[in-house]
Amino acid sequence: MPVAGATSGVGWETARILAERGALVLVHGRTAEEARAATSRLIAAGVSEPHLCTYATDLTDSDTAEATVRAVVGTRPHLDVRATSASARRRPPPGSG
Repeated sequence: MPVAGATSGVGWETARILAERGALVLVHGRTAEEARAATSRLIAAGVSEPHLCTYATDLTDSDTAEATVRAVVGTRPHLDVRATSASARRRPPPGSG
């Protein structure tokens, strides 16, 4: 199950609880560093590493988000649940305010 926004807060707790209960959790973060850090914190909290798979994409970039969806579906064609706690709002361009 993919958990978008799994790097902190409700998303991280959702990923932790689901993985502890045996689900394979696809940990999503906006950047690879954020996603890896969240996965490391989940492992440190006692989640078994085989229950975690890390993905990174900025959901405000439709091309990148679409490529990530294709990658997930290509490797995990059957998903039971999807949890989203991430915001997909557009951020202003750098230097615009």
